[in-house]
Amino acid sequence: MTEIANNVPDGISEFVLGTTADAYAYGLKWICLGMASKTIFLKNTDIANALKYKVLTLAYHNGIEYEEVAETSLAVGDIAQINMGYPYACVKVMVKSSLAGTPADYEIDYTGNKC
Repeated sequence: MTEIANNVPDGISEFVLGTTADAYAYGLKWICLGMASKTIFLKNTDIANALKYKVLTLAYHNGIEYEEVAETSLAVGDIAQINMGYPYACVKVMVKSSLAGTPADYEIDYTGNKC
């Protein structure tokens, strides 16, 4: 899991790499309190296997999780773009293998601007 806290004055632009497992796990846990706009690109960089993802948001860091993006499949080489204009406290990108025992590699690029 990659957990990123925003301690930069104006915004952030970063990326993380990972590999899925059979159960949902954090691809990214972004503590984004004070970020007005956020954009996330999730790319399936694997050469053979699809993956599934969903995006959860929280208004309070340890509060209620809201499913911003329901479970969605991402084929090999495909890119999902997620844009959020609300000032959430936390955004979680959850990823898992589409089929048990077939892990997929991915990249998550994300950027946000302070209010």
